[in-house]
Amino acid sequence: MKLASIGCVWFLGLLLGIQNANAEQRVMELGEDVRIAIDVSAVSIDVSTHEDRTLAIAASDLSHLSIVTRGQSVLITGTAAGSGRLELSVYPNVQLEISTRDSRVSVNGIKGPVTVRNHTQPVTVTDVDGAVSVATWTGPVLIERVNGDVAAMSNTNSVHIKGIHGDVNARSTTSSVTLEDSDSTVVDLRSVSGDVRYAGNILRHGRYRLGTYSGMVTLQIPRRSNATIDLRGNPRAFVVEGAQLEEAGEESGRVRIGEGRGLVEAESALGGIHVLVR
Repeated sequence: MKLASIGCVWFLGLLLGIQNANAEQRVMELGEDVRIAIDVSAVSIDVSTHEDRTLAIAASDLSHLSIVTRGQSVLITGTAAGSGRLELSVYPNVQLEISTRDSRVSVNGIKGPVTVRNHTQPVTVTDVDGAVSVATWTGPVLIERVNGDVAAMSNTNSVHIKGIHGDVNARSTTSSVTLEDSDSTVVDLRSVSGDVRYAGNILRHGRYRLGTYSGMVTLQIPRRSNATIDLRGNPRAFVVEGAQLEEAGEESGRVRIGEGRGLVEAESALGGIHVLVR
C-alpha cells in the first residue's frame, strides 16, 4: 500500500488516539517501509509521509529528539518531560524533514538528505550520506562527517562544521562560524558580529568566501595549497604567517601561495584577518 494512500487514515487514527487522555502506546503499520509506535499524552507530535518516501516530523515540547541507524532501519525517538514519546523505524535511504520548537535534535548515520528546523535547542548531525540543511534560531549547530552539500544557520549561536565532502554555506548573526578538515570546492561562511574560521585545504579550482562585519576572520591552510587570498578590511589588522602579504592597499591586501589557482576572499570591516600557512 502506498504511504500517501493511507496517510489520511493514519492521521485520523492519531487524532482519535490523542483525544483519549489515557491513551496507551499505539502501533500503526504504514506499508512495508514504515512502522510507527506512538504514546501520546503530554506532547504534540505530527508525522507525515509522502509518496517520494520523504518523512516529515513536527514536534513541540519534546526534551530530546534522536535519530540513529540500527541494522537496516532508522530509529527515531522523541521524549518529553511527561510521558509523550515518538518512535519511528524506517529504511535508511529516506529523506528526513524534522521541525521542532524547543527540542534537542540529533541525527546520525542516515542515507539520504536531512533537513532540520529548530528554534532554541542544539542540533547535531553526524555521519550522513546526503545533503544536510539545518536552521535554528538560538541553538548551536554541530555537523560532522557528511558526504554531500551542507547549509547551516544559527541566528544567535555558533555553527561548527567538520569533515565535509561537498559545498558548504554557513551563517550566524552574532556568533562564530567554523569549518574544518573538509574537501569543499565552494565555501561561503558569514557572520555579522562573530568570528569566522576556516581550517583545511584550498582546492585548485575552489572558491572560498569568509566574511564578518566586526569579528575576526582566521584562515589556516597547509603550505602545499595553491591559492590566491584577497583580504579586505583594515590592513593594520592583517596578520600573515608563513607567507608574504602582497599588494597592500588602503583597504586590501593579497597573499599568493603556489600558482594561486584556488580563490579565497576574506573580509572583516571592523575586525581583523589572520592568515596562517603551515
